[in-house]
Amino acid sequence: MKQKTKQIISCVMSILLAGSAMLSCSVPVSAMTESESALIGVLIDDDTSDSFYEAYRTASEPATYENFQYLKVDNDKDGVYDTVEIYLCDKSAETVVIPDVIEDLPVTRIGSRSFAHCYKLKSITIPGSVTSIGADAFSYCTGMEEITIPDSVTRIGDGAFSCMGKLQSIVLPSNLKALSQRILSDCYSLTDVTLPDSIEKICDAAFCNCKALEVLAIPAGVTEIGSAFSNCVSLTEITLPQGITVIDVNTFSNCTSLTEMILPDSVTEIGYGAFSGCTGLTEIVIPENVTRVDSDAFADCSSLTNLTYPAHVTLGESVFANTPWLEEQKQQSSDSPFVIVNHVLIDGLDCMGDVVIPDGVTSISDGAFMEGSVITSVVIPEGVTSIGNNAFSKCTQLRSVTIPESVTTIGDGAFYLCGNLTDITIPQGVTSIGNSTFGKCESLTEIVIPDGVTSIDRGAFSDCKLLENITIPESVTSIGESAFSGTAWLTAHELHDRLVIVNGILISGRLSNNPVVIPDTVTRINDKAFISNKTITSVTLADSVTIIGKSAFENCIFLEEISIPDSVTEISNDAFARCERLKSVTLPNSLTKIAFGTFYECTGLRSIVIPDSITDIEPGAFDKCEYLEDVYYTGTEEQWNAIKIDLYNDALTNATIHYNSTGSESEVLSCGDVNGDGVVDASDSAWILKTAAGLGTGESSLSDAQMTAADVNQDGLLNSIDASIILQYSAATGTGTFVGDIQDYMNSILELEIT
Repeated sequence: MKQKTKQIISCVMSILLAGSAMLSCSVPVSAMTESESALIGVLIDDDTSDSFYEAYRTASEPATYENFQYLKVDNDKDGVYDTVEIYLCDKSAETVVIPDVIEDLPVTRIGSRSFAHCYKLKSITIPGSVTSIGADAFSYCTGMEEITIPDSVTRIGDGAFSCMGKLQSIVLPSNLKALSQRILSDCYSLTDVTLPDSIEKICDAAFCNCKALEVLAIPAGVTEIGSAFSNCVSLTEITLPQGITVIDVNTFSNCTSLTEMILPDSVTEIGYGAFSGCTGLTEIVIPENVTRVDSDAFADCSSLTNLTYPAHVTLGESVFANTPWLEEQKQQSSDSPFVIVNHVLIDGLDCMGDVVIPDGVTSISDGAFMEGSVITSVVIPEGVTSIGNNAFSKCTQLRSVTIPESVTTIGDGAFYLCGNLTDITIPQGVTSIGNSTFGKCESLTEIVIPDGVTSIDRGAFSDCKLLENITIPESVTSIGESAFSGTAWLTAHELHDRLVIVNGILISGRLSNNPVVIPDTVTRINDKAFISNKTITSVTLADSVTIIGKSAFENCIFLEEISIPDSVTEISNDAFARCERLKSVTLPNSLTKIAFGTFYECTGLRSIVIPDSITDIEPGAFDKCEYLEDVYYTGTEEQWNAIKIDLYNDALTNATIHYNSTGSESEVLSCGDVNGDGVVDASDSAWILKTAAGLGTGESSLSDAQMTAADVNQDGLLNSIDASIILQYSAATGTGTFVGDIQDYMNSILELEIT
């Protein structure tokens, strides 16, 4: 019998090893060949989230036509090929003629990267049957000087014609609505571009580094322009149409030949660095409808002498840094170290020592005193209503600030890294403490947050090492991630209370021990509240909790179980990421989505109960949950199929889905039925062998119920003997030599041994 047992075990192990080898054949994207990578680009439309695997099933194997390869594609997945897409070109090709029909199917798409790096390609004919061109389709075709695109094309992917160093002219098709990202970026020789009237949007980097482009007419229908023209150093003339509301980040940065720019009245915002480094720009009129000009928007415009902007506009940091206009303002106020325009103090960088801001100022602009290390005190006059982002950031010698009651807004990082600031009074009218507003003010010892403040944002007081006394009013309903981290106040509360709770918000449990029972005074578990707690194994949430914040329990590597009540309506990104010993979870009926990375790398997760209220499972929610076996879904199969399950959730979709199930029926399993499928057979034996190997390292891949079912001879051990008995039983019942359950079989063996 021992010899037979060894043979059976050897057989099962061979099957397991073969299965493992087959699994290892899956090719990660990073390891794909050029042709496999191109295949993904061809098959997945640039704006869809369909997985590669689903798309792959709709396409044929690549076939060759003259000097390129193509695929036949079943677009509607009805089992019949509908169209042809160009897949990959021969890198030695100099001339390519694409027919409108191949194998009696219309050629409708040129796939992503299909002609990329075809350095020798000089000419291509695209038929009128083509309607779309994929991302980077012709990128680095450095030998092509021109290309004709038929008007049938309605969509062109990102970077489709990027880095075509010799391309001089292009006429884009008449039905195109958007110029995608990088569509013509780094085309250094491009001088002539014709845009159709159909264009409504020009995306980021569309013409970036087109260094020979001098003039471009933008159609009247364009309402949105991204950071499209940066480093177009020869651009001298461009007209922006009415309807554009935002000049985006770095849109015209380093367009050094641009001497004039007329902004349409429709513009309401000018983004970061929008015209920075436009050294030829001499004059700018900012329209009345503009409400904000962001940081560095006109920085380093070394010829800008004439500037007009409305009084109500909000200015970011260093908007006019290193411009003649700013220098002239300083000269005009030579008896004062301040630059004040329209009652806004925009520059105080020449200030020293004790600073008294003059009456009449209503706002201190972003970064106005930033890194002014030589100022020691500041008195802000009554009438000032706002202190901008980073206004006094890194003023390392600043010891005291007097803020009047008229101030209602203190911006993000306003006093960040003011390491010598010992005392500050926040006015009663302030309703929010911004991101890092007082971060790293290492000499602050006490702060009183006034009634009326409703939110304390991320890092507001982080790393204020000496901050011992903090008064927080009941009006505060939101506290951002790490708002008080690194303060003496938080450390003292963590040591004394373990669970630090403010106005119903649990902000820290990083020093808590078992058992963790969240009291019914808590409504929210804050972002990163328990992150990397290496002690807790079990958590029970009260019915009062409604939100579990981002990364709340991330990297709690010993957490094995958590009870989540139906009161919880939101579980945020990465909430349980890397909780590698978490074996099973029941999600509440009040939840509608499983957020990005919620259970990322929960390698011990074996089962999960998902309610039928779920409509969306975001990318990577179950990524690297490689041992997830059972999903108990409380709805029907039809409801399950209606859920939007995004990318990187293969562990979920590959698990066994139990419909109309809460998982409670899995708590008791029949003897030998380890995988709970109702049959005792070789697959149960395989589970036992796999688990027995893991037990040697202290890990178990089975639940308690499965462990009980696996110990078929009831000797308290889980080993190859149990696996062998199951295999023998399966063989006996399969051949009809035995009828009954495995316990009857065990009894028959015992009877034989006795006789």
